[in-house]
This record gives sequence, structure tokens and C-alpha cells, in this order.
Amino acid sequence: MVSIGASGLFSVFTYIKSTLLYVSNVSLEWVPFIMPLMGLGMVVGNILGPKFAVKIGSSATIFFGMLWSTFIFFLFFLLSYTPLTAALGCFLIGTSFASMPSIQTKIMDIAGSAQMLASALMQSAFNIANALGAELGACVLKLGYSYEYTAILGGILTLCGLLIFCFLWYIEKYNQYFLSK
Repeated sequence: MVSIGASGLFSVFTYIKSTLLYVSNVSLEWVPFIMPLMGLGMVVGNILGPKFAVKIGSSATIFFGMLWSTFIFFLFFLLSYTPLTAALGCFLIGTSFASMPSIQTKIMDIAGSAQMLASALMQSAFNIANALGAELGACVLKLGYSYEYTAILGGILTLCGLLIFCFLWYIEKYNQYFLSK
């Protein structure tokens, strides 16, 4: 789930500078001022995500966080055509990190006494996501599409990760139901 779902973020993030330069027509001098907006979005996402988890639970936060990420990546495709809206899109992409603390917490809860191993595997999954997202983004570009289409790929990959999560969440609920009988 993590390797597929998070690869959506990396398919967009890897090519964000090129998207800003060649699609949004942002001048090179402005890129360093826009990129911190993504970082600010990450901070906001990492603050709000755990607050939602306390209120609605970690699984629901993961679900809605991945749904939000999917929406944001598709929206960024539309926002990427002007400098101002692309800057807003960068901030919104950063907020997609809202589900990350809940994903880590969920993994730790499931891991039991193997939390160190689970944490290492989680980081490995993110590394796979980074490589997979960048490579699939390159495939989109090699097919002749422009940089903004990496956001469409990001939305599709995140949606695939969301579907995998929904399947796993269903199995978890199914097992809890039958184990309680």
C-alpha cells in the first residue's frame, strides 16, 4: 500500500521544478520561493493529520488522507498552468502528508514486538515509492506527455494505494468481526 500510494507523491514531486518552469512558466528565480510552500503544506498536513486521527481514528484518517491526496494530484494538473495557481497547488500537495503519521502509527500498532523491523520496512517502502514514482513519471514523459501529466499519474497511483488500503481495512474489519464471535 505504501509503496504504491506514496509513489504518486514522488511522481509529482520529482518533476515539480520542471512543471513550474515549463508548464507554469515560473521564472527560475522564483522556484526557490515556491518550493517552501510545499514544505509549509507538509507541516500543516503533519499537524492536522494526527488531530483528525484522534477524532476519527487512524484508519479513517488514512482513508480520507489518501482520498485527499488523490484529489489534490488531479487538481494540480489543472492548477499547474499559471504561476499563482501552481504555487497554491504546491502548498496543497504538501498537505497530502496528513495521512503519513497515521500510516506509521498503524504499522507500529500491527507490528507488536517487531516495531523496529516494521519501522525499517516502512522506510524501505517509502524508498521504493520514491524510485517507483520517479521512474513511472519518466515513463509518462518518454511517452511524449508534458510535465503536468505526472500529476495525473500521481492521482492514479495514489488511488491504487487507496484501493489497496480499503481492501486491507476490509480484511481487518472482517477478521475483527469473526474473532469476536
